[in-house]
Amino acid sequence: MLQHFKLFGLAGLAAITLAGCGGHVALKIDHTPPSAPTGALASISPTAIKVLDFVDQRPGMEPLLLGKRYDSKQIPKGDVTVQRPVSEIVTQAVRAELAAAGHRLVADGEEVMVSGVIKDFSVNTPSVSTLAWDVVAEVGLVVEIRSAATGDTLVTGTYVTKATARSYINPDDKLIKSTFERALGEAMKMIRSDDAIARHLSSRS
Repeated sequence: MLQHFKLFGLAGLAAITLAGCGGHVALKIDHTPPSAPTGALASISPTAIKVLDFVDQRPGMEPLLLGKRYDSKQIPKGDVTVQRPVSEIVTQAVRAELAAAGHRLVADGEEVMVSGVIKDFSVNTPSVSTLAWDVVAEVGLVVEIRSAATGDTLVTGTYVTKATARSYINPDDKLIKSTFERALGEAMKMIRSDDAIARHLSSRS
């Protein structure tokens, strides 16, 4: 009886592991700022801001690609992608933060311009044992504030975040999405809390 139980237990674990292996996933990544404005960006008077599209400079990465899913033997089993380009996700997240802080987003007549580059925007699910995986999400952004009057760079800020999660079946799209959105949310929190960014937004010169 004990032998049959052991066999069933091993078979059950194998079935769970295989069921979770999956393949390609396409995530809908969103960012929503806090409902109550917080941080340095909300502490200054409203500014007319033009937000330019962030440039995706991730080496060797396609616009929709975030990373890879792996099986228990660390063999790639599918891509982790997003449903809209990474540049669009980041640009809209920054716009949302500025709007939530009370600033005016304009297409012309701006006082300052906000732009930036995306250095890292990735998630992978490496196996750490035969029955455990980590979800590792990383975000790296450089934000630049420029004067609309002179075109001069007023300040740049670099924001790097990482979020992780552990799973005992191959991570599904829900866990990958929530882990990645934590990393993105932390990057946006760093931006909204940056005193130097706020100070130069308010200087308008």
